[in-house]
Amino acid sequence: MPRREVKRPTSRLVQTGAAVGFGGPVPTPGTGGISFRIFRNRTLRGLANVQLRGLIIHGCAVHESSGGHRWATLPTRPILDDLGQIKRDAQGRSTFRPVVEFADPALAEQFSRMVVDAVQRHWPAAFRPDKDAMPEPPPANRGPL
Repeated sequence: MPRREVKRPTSRLVQTGAAVGFGGPVPTPGTGGISFRIFRNRTLRGLANVQLRGLIIHGCAVHESSGGHRWATLPTRPILDDLGQIKRDAQGRSTFRPVVEFADPALAEQFSRMVVDAVQRHWPAAFRPDKDAMPEPPPANRGPL
């Protein structure tokens, strides 16, 4: 039986000047956009695919700190040791290195701000507190009090 691809509503491509206007004038409609998938792990809120003037960057991480600071990063990959295992830092967390990076920190900040703004606008559930991110299940039937 052929495998059917299921489209999730959180992974739609959104044509948005805020996310694609990075580095100059906003491209003409249909030349850029962002898609996003909510995925929570510590500060990570999800992964975005961002299109900028014909370049698609897959796997941009969108984060939010416990203090409410939000930022987006370009894709990274894990650092491996000599045995091919993921290296860990002193706290036991996986270590990563950038795949690509901006030469100018101001451009990196502009990119981050545009991606976060687009995610906030089109996927507001990504930044809701964990308890509010998903609908709560109905309360259990406890009977009369």
